[in-house]
Amino acid sequence: MRKTVLVLLVLFLGVSFFGCGEEKQITTTESSIWSFAGKDSLRSGRAVGEILPPFGALWTKRLDGLGISSSSILKVKIDESESARREVVFVSGGEKTTAAMVVETGETLWQINLPSRPLAPVASENSVVFVTMDGVIQCVDAETGNQNWALRYTTEGEKISYEVAQPVISGDNVFFGFGNGLVLGLNISDGKEVWRKNLGDRINSSPIVVSGKLIVADYSKEVAAFRSYNGEEVWKTELSEPVIAQLASDGKTVFVSGVFGTIYAVDVEIGTIVWQSNIEDSVVNGSCLVGDSLFVPTTSGKIVNVNKLTGEVINSVQSDVPSTGVVSAGDNLLFATETGKLMVVDIKGNQISEAYKFETWKENVSGQSFGDISISSGKVFVSDGQSKFFCLVPKDIAINAHSVDK
Repeated sequence: MRKTVLVLLVLFLGVSFFGCGEEKQITTTESSIWSFAGKDSLRSGRAVGEILPPFGALWTKRLDGLGISSSSILKVKIDESESARREVVFVSGGEKTTAAMVVETGETLWQINLPSRPLAPVASENSVVFVTMDGVIQCVDAETGNQNWALRYTTEGEKISYEVAQPVISGDNVFFGFGNGLVLGLNISDGKEVWRKNLGDRINSSPIVVSGKLIVADYSKEVAAFRSYNGEEVWKTELSEPVIAQLASDGKTVFVSGVFGTIYAVDVEIGTIVWQSNIEDSVVNGSCLVGDSLFVPTTSGKIVNVNKLTGEVINSVQSDVPSTGVVSAGDNLLFATETGKLMVVDIKGNQISEAYKFETWKENVSGQSFGDISISSGKVFVSDGQSKFFCLVPKDIAINAHSVDK
């Protein structure tokens, strides 16, 4: 889907755990919300294990209608035996559908049809949460798809905007950022409101939770931190540009990409700007942290390697224009492009190559929506920008698997 700097970017969010008012910081960057949504508050963009391109399709699932979301992956029971817990991938898309598929086989565990199109789900424990485009917040059971609760929310007489950033689950609560500036915290077990704030301008970039703080950037050129358990403002920092792209953090610093190319490193505890650097290119998709590098995808097709400690640009590679954020596994970066390709960057060699070409992609089709990439157990999950959701594995494995099926 073609994007301008004003396009809404709906991306994945993560989690921080705390109890009885005490903050418990997650410091690992070895997992990724693309891999297990709801398990990494830092939005580091790293997935467990490695990926081995080029890829082939292990299985595909059709969800009629354009627009398949990013996905969440969670281990759930698929029968009465606790030992039968398997990885299940949750995805929204097509016209008005949210579905759960068993990762190994693509078998549909459940599928629910809704009165309005659902946006990207986030999953944690045994709950899957998403928002539909008519302003309804939904929470369903991860094993069955049965509805736990559903709420339609208003603020000051205004219905919430469907231009919603993806929810973030933190402990017992789930948080939302909406296109009308509302930040909303609900108890995930029953949907009761915990706190709310109105930032006054649209929130395109999904918030993150770091060190017990919900960190939010909006289009009014501000980034702010709130205590996730009560909504108390900790700090607010003015920027020189609006923010659309997903935030990233290593636990000490939050990295914010301005829409016109200024990258900010902001101290998580006090909100001061540690450094800022302009890469002279627009940014609307999410960046990825690997070691001391922040990899930033730009609207001209560059993947820019920025030193996270100093803001210095190290190098870049040129690609077709990205249509997703970047995610890393092992020494590879992965992202989808507006030209219907899945591209891989060899970080060590600073080389870029094509990992997969979506046959269903049509050059003259407009309004395509590529969901961000999820990675788990060496498998890559992504939509084709049209009506199919893919589970991709190394090409040889995919070929052998289909030969056995025949």
